Amino acid sequence: MTWNKNKPAGSDPLNISDDLIRQNWAALEDALARDHNFPGTEGSDAGEHEKVTLREQTEKPPVATGKHVLYAKSDGIYIEKADGTEIKLFDFNIERLTNVDNADNADKVDGFDASQTRTPNTIPVADANGWINDWINQGEGSGLDTDKIRGLDGDFSCMKGSNGYTKLPNGIIIQWGVVGNIQGDGEITVNFNIQFPHLCFVVVATADVPFNTDQWATVRDINTTSFVARMEYYAGNKDNGTIKWIAIGY
Repeated sequence: MTWNKNKPAGSDPLNISDDLIRQNWAALEDALARDHNFPGTEGSDAGEHEKVTLREQTEKPPVATGKHVLYAKSDGIYIEKADGTEIKLFDFNIERLTNVDNADNADKVDGFDASQTRTPNTIPVADANGWINDWINQGEGSGLDTDKIRGLDGDFSCMKGSNGYTKLPNGIIIQWGVVGNIQGDGEITVNFNIQFPHLCFVVVATADVPFNTDQWATVRDINTTSFVARMEYYAGNKDNGTIKWIAIGY
């Protein structure tokens, strides 16, 4: 039976309505016991929540004056304040708690700007020693799920020098290098300092040669691990030179 507050009716004889009373009580017990402790006896824990089941809403529910409402939508868990302001508490798409409600704050974690270096015990994620060593500086050993922040690689490492690379928080990798002693009309396969995990977008090269030499650099056969650099020449100039290059990928 479905709960019906009008059954049994006041005019129903008690001996006829007994089944209606029991059925209504059974419907109430089924509904209450889904989320609450329903021991069947009085006690301090009777009626306490065991869990909270939120029915998915398509829009903000109505809020009574002076009240706040917790509810779920298809993309996350929300709270609506008494003034009608809607705040997303948990985002199902990126699977994390959030206080971000607009794109301007999208790179913030729990209110902290992920681009800023924090001192010990200021990041709300801790290991056995009380904080995450070099979480912002290196992105390694953070204790976060697979070292990722908002689904992006937490590895911000770099190699500084004539040949090097840097990894950016958004997953982009920039690499650069120098290849020396290449004669005009000569070419060489150049290996990247690290492999691009997915794709190399572009390689730009320039020839570092004497001022009056008509030579320039070109590239071809670009992949995630290497490219071919060539020293082009004009009018018989084949002086040895250096090619400097930069590559961008992810």
